[in-house]
Amino acid sequence: MKTEGISRSAAILRSLTAAMLLAGPGLVLGVTTSTGTSSPVPPRDLKLVNDHWTPWDPPVPPDGAEVYVIRKGDTLWDLAARDLDDPYLWPRIWDLNRYILDSHWIYPGDPLLLPGPVTVVAEETEPPEVDGEGDGVDGEAGTGVEVPVEAAMTPPDDPSGRPRGSVWQKPRPDDIADWSEMLCSGYIIAEPEENAFYIYASEEEHKNGLAPGDVIYLNQGLSSGVSPGDKFFVVHQEDKVVHPVYNRRVGWLFRKKGIVQVIAAQAESATAEIIEGCDTIHVGYDLIRYSDLESPKKRDTGLEHYGVEDNGNVSGYVIYSSLSQNAMGQGDIVFIDLGIADGIEKGDYLMIYRDDTTGEKFSEVLHNQSYGVGLKGFRNWRWKHRSTVQALNVREIPKGMEIPRKMLGELAVIDSNHHTATAKVMVSWREIYPGDEIQLID
Repeated sequence: MKTEGISRSAAILRSLTAAMLLAGPGLVLGVTTSTGTSSPVPPRDLKLVNDHWTPWDPPVPPDGAEVYVIRKGDTLWDLAARDLDDPYLWPRIWDLNRYILDSHWIYPGDPLLLPGPVTVVAEETEPPEVDGEGDGVDGEAGTGVEVPVEAAMTPPDDPSGRPRGSVWQKPRPDDIADWSEMLCSGYIIAEPEENAFYIYASEEEHKNGLAPGDVIYLNQGLSSGVSPGDKFFVVHQEDKVVHPVYNRRVGWLFRKKGIVQVIAAQAESATAEIIEGCDTIHVGYDLIRYSDLESPKKRDTGLEHYGVEDNGNVSGYVIYSSLSQNAMGQGDIVFIDLGIADGIEKGDYLMIYRDDTTGEKFSEVLHNQSYGVGLKGFRNWRWKHRSTVQALNVREIPKGMEIPRKMLGELAVIDSNHHTATAKVMVSWREIYPGDEIQLID
């Protein structure tokens, strides 16, 4: 078969070249289709359909449908940006034109059905009343409004001018923690449960790690209450946390890796964009519902460096550092073994100190640390806790004699769980270590 003055082989070569030019940077490999994944190689079996070459079998558009004929240079990404005001909604166009078996390759001359205005469908809604008669289903009178099976939308523009979906905010001088510290610091869970909600695939399946701007696929959709515009934290389980004094497991450290926002939702899955990131995100990471990251406010506690005594409030220990470093200081994020069950709330301030009491308290610590009793264990405890009292100079300290608290600084709680909390060191007069003590300030 020949076209005017062009042999079949030449026409096929031209079509292949044109098809390769169609795949602009907006359309990424790796979209899963009903026949497999996208291929970097264009389809080979082209055929002449209505005076143009294509590997697909385009159906005859229904009467009255809004149809766009693909032109050279088009991509689904660009068409979504033009017609839906958001390039990330290109799957909506593809969903209406599934005769295209690989969304990476579209061909000039093929028709595209275009979706109508973005609509979110509520359950059991009544159709709107309209004046006059409309074109209903099967010839019956109706509203003329087509209800989509799959809802998709994009959040409205932020009036402040920030990028769509962004939750970034400028630090305020009275905030204890800035926004990135609130998002990225992490939290400790005693007994984590298997999360059924997670990232199951990414649009660019060959990438080793994902970051803001990447498109991902979630394993839950409309049937699980996931709607377009929803935000979720990406979280990942990391280290096991062992109490530095009692030598028992406290729980597991989880870190928030970023925030994703749903841009299209299907019945059992959803398409989302990573809009904020703390660290590299990977397929398989868990998702939890987003909540506002409002920092508690600073206040002056009047804490003194010297002469501070036990005030009778709840006390505990610094148990972990956000970066797993040994010594900590002002500005560092730490974890403590007090939480909501102990009366600790977001915004509370606690003093940090080192108690060098030499009597029964040391015996208790030595027992808990499994150092044994006696001079060797006593020396080890003092060395571990960086005491200024020389380990060998112990015979001059009578049993029960107390050395005043060595005040190290103060911290403020930025998030609280059941028996643990995340805090920021607000003041440090000297280095702080896991195992140093804390007490709630009035």
